[in-house]
Amino acid sequence: SSGINAEYGGVEESIIVTDYEAKERGYLQIEIVPLKPDLSPITDDDDEFFIEDPSELIGKSLSYDLKIVGAKGLPSKISQDVYCDFKMYLDENYSKTELVSSMNPDWNYSKQYTHRP
Repeated sequence: SSGINAEYGGVEESIIVTDYEAKERGYLQIEIVPLKPDLSPITDDDDEFFIEDPSELIGKSLSYDLKIVGAKGLPSKISQDVYCDFKMYLDENYSKTELVSSMNPDWNYSKQYTHRP
């Protein structure tokens, strides 16, 4: 499932976690929070930062927080020392959450990105 969070205009997404046999094993919860030039979150009161057409972003910097909120519904046999690691486009190294032992780990991990033209 996915949705727009009215509080900050960001995106919330639940991504299916699969095993090596492509069987569904749970859900990863992420959020993408757009940021103003001062790196504070964009809210519904910040009309000047909303765009109608993505082409309005050409030639401008784009900043956002990528949040790995947690996971839900993992099988107990894989619930020890659970973590999420990822590498965004152009990142040299992987980013990694802390290890949590739970079928429903809450990481609340956040990493800020800025893309400049």
